Amino acid sequence: MRLVALVLALVLATPVFAERRAVVIENPAASPAALGPALESRGFAVFGGAGLSAAAMRAALARLLADGAPAERIVVVLAGQFVHSDAGAWYLGQGVQPGTQSIATIGGGAIDLASVYLIAALAPAGAVVVLAEEEVAAAGTGLAPGVGALADIPQGITVIRGPKAEVAQFLDRDLLRPGATLHAALAARPRLEAAGLLLPGLAFIPAGEAPQPPVDAIAAAEARDWAAARRVDTTAAYDAFLAAWPAGQNAAAARAA
Repeated sequence: MRLVALVLALVLATPVFAERRAVVIENPAASPAALGPALESRGFAVFGGAGLSAAAMRAALARLLADGAPAERIVVVLAGQFVHSDAGAWYLGQGVQPGTQSIATIGGGAIDLASVYLIAALAPAGAVVVLAEEEVAAAGTGLAPGVGALADIPQGITVIRGPKAEVAQFLDRDLLRPGATLHAALAARPRLEAAGLLLPGLAFIPAGEAPQPPVDAIAAAEARDWAAARRVDTTAAYDAFLAAWPAGQNAAAARAA
């Protein structure tokens, strides 16, 4: 019910989000602090967190498209365990033990990487999906450990995979450095594998760009949903807002409305 209310709030909303958005998720639960601040310093509104269920991960990804249109630039960072089959690959939610899953059940506790790629591909000025893999000992019936081959990447996005420590350095020193090209940066990091858009001379952040003020993604999200609830001005709209933001800054006003 909570997720349904959140989706309703997203559908009703008006656009107030930044033009750069990112989702950073780390499972199992641990602090994703090493991956998020670098994005915030470049003006990205960062969503996600650590130790998220599949439903919570889907809600975070929905924020990339929350105003009905994609951000100008999108970055998705998924750190944790992955499994794959001939049909696709999945990123596991918190508490999902890969050895207990099968090709028939994996979709309930994981997110499909194909969907992540398609969301990222909607960004008109470029998107990067970064997969920081942890070892998976046993994957379950019909599944194999890891992301598998980087195949069927939609046009216009770059997908990068590798160990978490190397991924963090890549984000901070390469991807988000103004004027740095993905092609050259990846050539200098043999532990990372990439597929998709890798044109020589193409920089993800334009050369000469100054650091951007951090975006308070949570405050922006609540403000946007509150504006939507007030615009609709019905009991159902305020209930949907409260379901998504029960302790938010506008929760008292929503209860009194």
